[in-house]
Amino acid sequence: MQKIAAENRHSETAFVVPRADADFDLRWFTPKVEDDLCGHATLASAYVLALRKHSVWPVRFHTCSGMLTVAQGQDSFEMDFPARPPQSCETPVDLLPALGLIRRQPSIHTRISSVAFNWRAAAMPRQPGPERWE
Repeated sequence: MQKIAAENRHSETAFVVPRADADFDLRWFTPKVEDDLCGHATLASAYVLALRKHSVWPVRFHTCSGMLTVAQGQDSFEMDFPARPPQSCETPVDLLPALGLIRRQPSIHTRISSVAFNWRAAAMPRQPGPERWE
């Protein structure tokens, strides 16, 4: 699957495999790695199933991120994403100085980092330079 995704050269390639229970297994690959979640490729997979006259809705995809369901409306699709609450983590040493911020505890999502900070301090003019971004 990884080799096919690399040949496709798209940001994500979805692989859908029917299961005996009328659900589907679904995996996503970038040209370099297997991904753990890809919303647009999941919706596209459901759309292709609709084009192929799939009759059981909502569609249930078994993925490494858990069960994802896509419901089909008259002219739309609706997907239920898994909850991924943020988790506390250590701040990378150069992150807050590069942003010109005072120290606050950041939180990290499985794939997206966010930083909690003092808005008043953040409103001050900042001039972070590229030397701080490395």
